[in-house]
Amino acid sequence: MPAAGKPYASTSNAPLTDPDSTAARAIFAAIQKKYPKLELVTAWNKPMLKLGDAYVFGLSASSKHLLLAPFGNDILPRVAKKTIGLTVNKKTIQVPLDWKIDTGLLYALINARLEELR
Repeated sequence: MPAAGKPYASTSNAPLTDPDSTAARAIFAAIQKKYPKLELVTAWNKPMLKLGDAYVFGLSASSKHLLLAPFGNDILPRVAKKTIGLTVNKKTIQVPLDWKIDTGLLYALINARLEELR
């Protein structure tokens, strides 16, 4: 969940609407189930996961898709095999709002960043 009183936010800086927020909440719930030490915060008007002072993962939404944003250097090339069929941008992965959550991809993104932080 976002920090108290802070809604999930979209790329337009407006609160996410359903199904945006439903998909975002499900993604963060899946990640936090496996990585409970990650703290959900709102930064730059977007929901983000942090470990201590380091950002690990963020998410933003547009009208037709979500952008998964792993923090770190060269994270996306390390998980390229898991992104086949998805639109991969320079620093984000675009998924449709009705995306069937791929926990394997999410966990790979988080693991790659956590390894980088060690």
